[in-house]
Amino acid sequence: MYYFICRPTISGMLTGIYEAWDFALRIRCPAGSKVTYTGAPTSETGHDLLRLVVDGGFRFCDYSKFIDVLPNEAKAERVSQTIAKKLGDEVHDLCLTAMLSSAKDRVDTLYRFLLYAFGVGAQAIENTERPDVRRLRTYYQNVQREGALLYGFPGFTRHAGPLGEIDVARIRPKNNVLELIARHFVNQRPQDTFLIYDEKRCLYVLHVPGLPLQHGCQVLFPPAVRKHRTRPTGHPDPTEFPPCSDPMEAIWALVDRACDASEHETTNIALHLLRGA
Repeated sequence: MYYFICRPTISGMLTGIYEAWDFALRIRCPAGSKVTYTGAPTSETGHDLLRLVVDGGFRFCDYSKFIDVLPNEAKAERVSQTIAKKLGDEVHDLCLTAMLSSAKDRVDTLYRFLLYAFGVGAQAIENTERPDVRRLRTYYQNVQREGALLYGFPGFTRHAGPLGEIDVARIRPKNNVLELIARHFVNQRPQDTFLIYDEKRCLYVLHVPGLPLQHGCQVLFPPAVRKHRTRPTGHPDPTEFPPCSDPMEAIWALVDRACDASEHETTNIALHLLRGA
């Protein structure tokens, strides 16, 4: 069994799909691994010996072979464009939104679905008798439901600073709905400067009027207070979080940097892949 280890971002997972598909076509796994889906026969071999997993989400057998996949925006964009071209924008949006789920098997589910869907077309998403279709639709619905709950009350607080005022919201969603929420508030509040911070994943989205959205991964607020722990040897546990600097000072530094950055430096594939961003 070959495991493709993907980064937990849309770009990382789409890159994994590209690499796995290329691996199956180029290397060819051993004979006897032919996959034939109902309604979409394929002559390609090896897909059933490939698994795509999100980094850190699985345990593996000693006899497995691992392929670490680094995100590549060109490859991810190619997969995205192929999905949109062959399956349409509606299925494209459903597939990528489902990848924002916290489900551990989300990327492998999408891979299995695409193997089937590229053979039969956009109507593949209606075949709920298939387990991969049911799971994909469930992940999409879970992400949309949680995102909708945060549209109305993300918990913005207003802060004054050297560059004006900024609204800051701190969320801890189960699914990675930060992109959906950002898209919603960019449309609702295009003239406001705001930052939404996912405390669970240490991800943030910063919107400054007239500038592209800024995305990043950074600890902006101190994590929840943890009790001091010691090892059996009596030494402090190295996983204790160090004290953080002033969060608002760090946020205003991000705003200042955003104002100095060019559009080329700040584009992010995640929102561009989701139609209507």
